[in-house]
Amino acid sequence: MNSTSPIASASNIQMDYMKLLMAELQNQNPLEPLDNQQMAAQLAQFSQLQQLESMSSSFAEVLAATNRSYVNSLIGKEISYIFQDELTGVVERRRGEVDEIYDVDGENFLVVDRHSFGLKDIAESLIGKEILFFAKTQYGTDEINKGIVYEVSKNTAGESFLVVDGQAVDFQDVIADSLIGQEISFVSEDEVTGALENKSCTINEVYKNASGESVLIVGRFLDAEDVISVRN
Repeated sequence: MNSTSPIASASNIQMDYMKLLMAELQNQNPLEPLDNQQMAAQLAQFSQLQQLESMSSSFAEVLAATNRSYVNSLIGKEISYIFQDELTGVVERRRGEVDEIYDVDGENFLVVDRHSFGLKDIAESLIGKEILFFAKTQYGTDEINKGIVYEVSKNTAGESFLVVDGQAVDFQDVIADSLIGQEISFVSEDEVTGALENKSCTINEVYKNASGESVLIVGRFLDAEDVISVRN
């Protein structure tokens, strides 16, 4: 079965009309020819439709460029924004500095409260979350396992490790890329007041530092429409 697009461009409509017109001209009754004025009026309407379509497309491009310019101008500035807690549903006003801009399918998002952490720094936040990690098989080779983090514990040397489905997992064995998209909690210190604040953000990126340790990059994604005010 052939499917027909619900929205066609003016050019496609005009092409279909010309095909239909040619068929009518070839099969018209010589004693009752088609009305020339009516055909001319219809062609003029198609021309106007094409002009409107072109204007609409140009306006959309200008609007998108203006929006990109505005969003990029917010980098490095402190903004106030509306934040809704996904667990409690509580809506509150928050403040943060715009660190960078992400383009997702043509839609611009602001990244606010960007921080870097090691796995050990956010270990408690991983409790209850599913992770991927490397584990030794009976043949001494590594295989990828998946499991839920139940707790964070310490060995006799005082080193922390994760307890995943009853087995101990060292931080170096965690596949850090599997944490992308997970939300973590951390304590942030206000540079002005020195006050400590509990925050939560989503892990956006992972990279290896010079020591080969995984570093997690977190930040909150905001729609530009959620911005209330901007402070230079």
